[in-house]
Formats: sequence, structure tokens, C-alpha cells
Amino acid sequence: MARHAFGLEAILKGDARWPGEPGDRDLLYFLAETFRARLVKDLPADKRHASAAVRQFAFRAKSLLVELAEISLEMAQLVIADDETGNPRLPAWFLVEVARDLPRLVAARA
Repeated sequence: MARHAFGLEAILKGDARWPGEPGDRDLLYFLAETFRARLVKDLPADKRHASAAVRQFAFRAKSLLVELAEISLEMAQLVIADDETGNPRLPAWFLVEVARDLPRLVAARA
């Protein structure tokens, strides 16, 4: 796992893809958890407080969610799932944008 600790950065930059082989499931889980943690850390609660770089990151994140769902719907759901007490981990504005933009993002990949 330590060897792949920076794998998410390559995925975010577009230099690498989500691992899609059945034997990479543990790595995919690790990357999905890391992706969610990064979203929680970098996305502000209020979109008005998002810089241009953060908005670009959010846009890229939506595309990455679609790619992740194509490999494992379960892992994509893990990224956007509520916490154990039912509270959203990710900001509401981002979740609304994900729901709004998913049809367009999926169509663009078809």
C-alpha cells in the first residue's frame, strides 16, 4: 500500500486510471477511500468559498466518479456515501452537482 500511496495523484492528474483488474480490488478500495478523504478535505461546505482550482478539482472529481462506477459501482457509492450516523460526508452542493451532471458525463463516455 505504501508503494501506491501517491497513486491517487496520478489518477487526479489523468496520468493513471483506476485499477480495474479483479486482483486490484484492495488497491481500488484504498484509492476510493483516499479519494473520498481528499474530497472531504478539499471541498468547502459552501461553494461560494471554492476557489477556481477547487472548482476545477470538483469538476474532475465528477468525471472520476463516473470512471470509478464503471469499474465498481460499490466503490463509487462508497465515495459519496453518508457516514455511519447518516450524515453526509461531502458538501451538499457537490452531491447536487454530481446528481445533475451524471447523465451528461456518462453520455460523454459512451
